[in-house]
Amino acid sequence: MRWTVREAEMPGVQERVEGRRIFLTDVDRPDEPLEVEILDLRSTVLRVIVPNTHVTFDLRPHGGDNWLFEGTLGGRLFAFDARTLVKLSTARK
Repeated sequence: MRWTVREAEMPGVQERVEGRRIFLTDVDRPDEPLEVEILDLRSTVLRVIVPNTHVTFDLRPHGGDNWLFEGTLGGRLFAFDARTLVKLSTARK
């Protein structure tokens, strides 16, 4: 099942984002980002899959900001700022 961003939960992100590839920042190694594909984006979870694998993991809001997500995979801490999706959405119009 494919998901979309819920406008009420993530204002400004109106287009479908599932399947979009993004880069997660490794908090300890910012020069080693991880490319992932979005499976689901809500105000409470960003679920991603690592391309060409069966590895999925969730990132959760960090620090009370529903736009900043953090999650771990294999002992590495990754972060993503979902506001970049708003910038991409408005740039495409």
